[in-house]
Amino acid sequence: MMKQLLLMPAMTLCALTAGAAPLKRADVTANPALVVHVDFDGLRATSLGKAVLDEMNQPDIDTKLSAIQGLFSFDPRTQLHGATIYGTAQNPPEGVLIIYAEFDSNRVVNLGKLAPGFQTITNGSHLIHTWIGGNEKRTNSDSPHIYAAIKDNRIILGKAEASVAAALDVVDGKSPSLAGEKSLPELGDGGPGNVIQAVVSKFDFGNQDPNAAIFKMSKLVRLQAGETGSNMVATLSFEAKDGDTATQISAIAQGLVALLKLQQGNPDVLKIANAISLHQDGAIVTASASILTKDVVYSIKSKVAEAEERHSGGTNTASAKKTE
Repeated sequence: MMKQLLLMPAMTLCALTAGAAPLKRADVTANPALVVHVDFDGLRATSLGKAVLDEMNQPDIDTKLSAIQGLFSFDPRTQLHGATIYGTAQNPPEGVLIIYAEFDSNRVVNLGKLAPGFQTITNGSHLIHTWIGGNEKRTNSDSPHIYAAIKDNRIILGKAEASVAAALDVVDGKSPSLAGEKSLPELGDGGPGNVIQAVVSKFDFGNQDPNAAIFKMSKLVRLQAGETGSNMVATLSFEAKDGDTATQISAIAQGLVALLKLQQGNPDVLKIANAISLHQDGAIVTASASILTKDVVYSIKSKVAEAEERHSGGTNTASAKKTE
């Protein structure tokens, strides 16, 4: 579900009129099972964000972004401010994605009407738009429809009409939100050190990945990532029910780091693995990493250059074959 939300077509990021960067606690339901927030305004202020913007301003990419801007009246380099995903239960379809940006609502809604199966549903004072999504793989119980609602400076997306309607109630103040709770006080604390924030509590990741055991053994998992000084820093903490369980989590984490260190052929992964330090304090296990921002920037630029080279090589090869 969460991957599907993140992969929704760009045309759905629509109709917003104002910006927001740090997480808005009043927009997140009370007692969430999962929350992930990305502060794009904060990211743009970091050295890494500036490097990414430099790459996006390169002629080839700039031309494509200009085309998107002409179509949607939206430039992600300056008008995308923040994004929040939250899930209300162990069942992933309960999740929603809220995007904060600056859009022309009328233009995007009109473009949305071109999507297959587009319909508009009246929900109280709100309109919920729905259409049939892409042809990605889905389970038998997973609806092919995507639902979206526009509320002031945000768009709310989900895979179920009920979840989008419930999210609207939270935003309207009709349902409890994190703003009325003292739990998870770190969520909503903006600043360079909190460009990415995430909390996972009692969320069902399924049995597809054995590495998910480390999450299942934890009562609460927290992530914070951003830039401090000249370093990109990230802290991931696992809170267990007791010290013995935390010791097991620590052992699993050490094993995962050891596996990463075996990736001798991937210097980027190896650098990350070597930067990770693990610490256990009672029932809490913390994994932290600090990497020079310039090294991260260099890695990104190298990957972009390699991708461009592969693309150029493929084009040249295709042209050569066509000539023959």
